[in-house]
Amino acid sequence: MNCFGNRNTPEERHAANSRIDLPTAGRRNRHKLSTALVALTLSIAGCTEEPTELGDETAPAAHSEPLTATCNGNNLSLATTIALPGRGSSVAFAPSGEQVLVSGHFKDSTTTMRYDAKVYDAITGALDKSFDCHYYWVLSTAWSENPYIGNVIATGAFDHAIKLWDADASGSTKCQAGQFKASEGGIAKLLNIDGATTAMEFSPNGKYLATANKDGAIRIWQIEPGQNQFRVVSLFWSKATGNTLSVSWSPDGTKLVTGDRKLGRVAVWSFDAATDLWSDAEVETFAGVSFTAQRTWFPNHAAELARTPLFESTGNGWVWNARFSSDGNTVIAATKSGALIGLDATTGELRYSVEAPTGPELHGLAVHPSSSLVAVGGNDHKIHFFNGESGGFIKSTSGHADTVTALAWSPDGCTLASTAGGPRISQKYHTLVSGPDTTAKIWRAQ
Repeated sequence: MNCFGNRNTPEERHAANSRIDLPTAGRRNRHKLSTALVALTLSIAGCTEEPTELGDETAPAAHSEPLTATCNGNNLSLATTIALPGRGSSVAFAPSGEQVLVSGHFKDSTTTMRYDAKVYDAITGALDKSFDCHYYWVLSTAWSENPYIGNVIATGAFDHAIKLWDADASGSTKCQAGQFKASEGGIAKLLNIDGATTAMEFSPNGKYLATANKDGAIRIWQIEPGQNQFRVVSLFWSKATGNTLSVSWSPDGTKLVTGDRKLGRVAVWSFDAATDLWSDAEVETFAGVSFTAQRTWFPNHAAELARTPLFESTGNGWVWNARFSSDGNTVIAATKSGALIGLDATTGELRYSVEAPTGPELHGLAVHPSSSLVAVGGNDHKIHFFNGESGGFIKSTSGHADTVTALAWSPDGCTLASTAGGPRISQKYHTLVSGPDTTAKIWRAQ
């Protein structure tokens, strides 16, 4: 196996037909993932022409730590390299673990630029389908088996819109900028977003979708059926924040963690649907505010949109990603300053601030679903592994040829996906499709 349109479209171009109703699609049968707890030692390091154990870059003895995880196998090895039609920006696994979703700066021979997200087989790396098409690059994705709308993919782009897709649909064969068809899986468009959606995540109970944005706002969209389905039902914003780069739910759905650019802040916020959601009248009012009008509407309503976090840590450089640990006890953040930060999820107390041995900027971040393992992508083109409870460095692996932008664990924790398209937001790379690394990689426990 070998080792490694039109942008900023005016709102009127896609304001109509924001929701497409379609019959509930049949769901394909999926294998059941084992949940038995098995001791697993993960050795992590470099890449050769054949799948190899990842273990030649070890931590100093004083910091190296043993690791256990929920999975069958003995080691983590490079299993599949997926050739992408451009630079990857996000990865997400299907709830079954059988497929991986990748978005990025893509192109094709006909349209040159292709503003979509692609689904690949997680075993073979073969392209399964695409969901098309935004008006500009798809920057963020999420995939969930949702109790209200089924097996759903969400794609967020630079074009002021988020699109929800039936993941079991056939997908799209062509990409006409802005197209959105029920016959290809379109469920709903979430509109009037000022700028790029940088990150998104469905709530654990499936009722909401939280999104981060370049305009600094955190939006909570209702997914649960009802009067306000597919509308913003809560939003908080502060001018001081600048771009918000990351948002993620706590495992119990009572908190959100965000990371931003201007303040270099990791912040944890409470969330209680009983008190934090807008009234129906407020939801209706905001639904009528276009994305261009939001640029003045936000400052004019700053007091109403202001929220006080439970705690925050500032001055960390750009916080590319922030997550809760799988047990919800620790907040973990990857920063441009090179620090991997661990905070007590209740008190905000700093537990650790550590760096990888080479001191790279840290970009991608994935928390193992059932152990303390954390995978972090660096601008040294490596994936670094830490103990998320203690901050102890474990190992590093090579294989990519650019900044490791995004990482994702499969639901069973046996497989890691990575892509390395460079910084997720960058003026330098904003229009670039080609680059030193146009792949996604699948690392699997053997």
